[in-house]
Amino acid sequence: MLRPGARASACRTTLLGMSVAGPASPLEAALHALLALDPEADRLDAVEVRERTMTTGLVDRICVSVRADVVRATSVVRLPAPAGHEGHHH
Repeated sequence: MLRPGARASACRTTLLGMSVAGPASPLEAALHALLALDPEADRLDAVEVRERTMTTGLVDRICVSVRADVVRATSVVRLPAPAGHEGHHH
């Protein structure tokens, strides 16, 4: 685990349905921001997403907050054991 409990947020504002500020997908932007926290990161675990929306009819604002453990996947190598050694772990 590289960064446990990391947080990132992103918001998008639209005016009469036309995007005027922020990323097209606030969720995608927040997830990418979390992965960018560490150059070795390639996965997120225990992801929690919260969305807040403010709508006036003229101006809409959507904000997404993401909390996750930023991790790096590790490969598991299984080596065959000689016959008769099944179940022995040292």
